[in-house]
Amino acid sequence: MATPEYIVYPSEKQDDTIVGFFYAQEADLHSHRLSQARYVVMLESLPEGRFRTRIEGLAVEVAERIAEVESIIEATRPQLPERVRLEASKQRLASKM
Repeated sequence: MATPEYIVYPSEKQDDTIVGFFYAQEADLHSHRLSQARYVVMLESLPEGRFRTRIEGLAVEVAERIAEVESIIEATRPQLPERVRLEASKQRLASKM
């Protein structure tokens, strides 16, 4: 996919936008994987009932969301800047956090 030409939007900002988006997707994936692991542990000991049913539903939802986020990450990966620009962008973004 060709990168669009911008007149005034600098390449550093373009890199930071995509790298920031990618970071957010990885953070989202991490959060969902934590939830998934927690639900697995909970379901090992939860008795039958409404709460267990709720956790089972959440486990299904989080598994679906993990698949969605992984798909987004894979589709976004080719848009990442080359390694040197990626590392520079990560440093710029880290200094803002």
